[in-house]
Amino acid sequence: MVHILLFVLKIIGWILLAILALFVLLVCVMLLTPLRYFVSGSCGGSLESLQINARFSFLLHLIRGSVQYENEALAWEMSIGWKRFGKKGEEKESVAEKPDEQKQRLPVKDTSSGGRTAEESKECPEKCTAREFGEHTGKCTAAESGKRTGKCTAAESGGHTAGASGSEKIPEDTCTDKLSMRFQRITCTFQTFCDKIKALLRKKEILTAFITDEIHKAAFFKLLEQFQKFLRRMKPKEFRINVHFGFGNPSHTGILLAGISMLYPIFGEHAEIEPDFEQKVLEGNMFLKGRLQFWIAAAAAFNLLCSKEVRATVRHIKKFSFD
Repeated sequence: MVHILLFVLKIIGWILLAILALFVLLVCVMLLTPLRYFVSGSCGGSLESLQINARFSFLLHLIRGSVQYENEALAWEMSIGWKRFGKKGEEKESVAEKPDEQKQRLPVKDTSSGGRTAEESKECPEKCTAREFGEHTGKCTAAESGKRTGKCTAAESGGHTAGASGSEKIPEDTCTDKLSMRFQRITCTFQTFCDKIKALLRKKEILTAFITDEIHKAAFFKLLEQFQKFLRRMKPKEFRINVHFGFGNPSHTGILLAGISMLYPIFGEHAEIEPDFEQKVLEGNMFLKGRLQFWIAAAAAFNLLCSKEVRATVRHIKKFSFD
């Protein structure tokens, strides 16, 4: 009986070991197999002329897909083995109606009713004045409605109010009360504004102390170093970029240009970037072709986790509070 139990345990152990080995092999294949991509695009100065075409493949074309944007329509397709799914692009339909439809929707005039439409002729079958039309439809004019409801007209109401304002005077106590209430409101608003400024200054001091800490500064430089290595290793093998851009707002254009300048040492020799600080424009073309290797990202993440400063900074961020 003991021998049978040991034999069963050995079989279970071999099965678990095979599953573990298969899992490790699958992870190694996923990390070492590159994802190949190809991206091309062009723009003639407006979003309507923007065209983007992208393709990718992974695991010897077992996983592949494509994305295309043209004529303001997005289309994409993806295949995993024999299973395919995606979405075809649909051009925007014109909102303008056809001339035939507009003619059909125009109201038809009835010649027998004196040039009025069919709906007007139903309400008032004969030519009539505004007063007679009101009698036909059971409606009354503004003057008649004012008499029925007991309300006075604008002229009458103006006379009443003028007489009342001339006879009555506003007491001085109410004026002083109003002035004191306004002064209290201004004081409370100013006090609230001062409290908000003090709270913002206190938060600024706490955030500055957190950023300028030596451990956090070392973690930031470690992260920046790994990020630069990651970009250099993941740089496309073939790429050309020629862009002339502008947002119409100089500040927005400058912010984007500052972000691009951080990556200029990596792709500067393959790119021609021309900012425009006066007008809103987007012109140019691009071509990218390369491979993404996941083991490089895994190695960068492992190096960050091995750093004591990074681990300490992550713990401090979780416990960070302005209180």
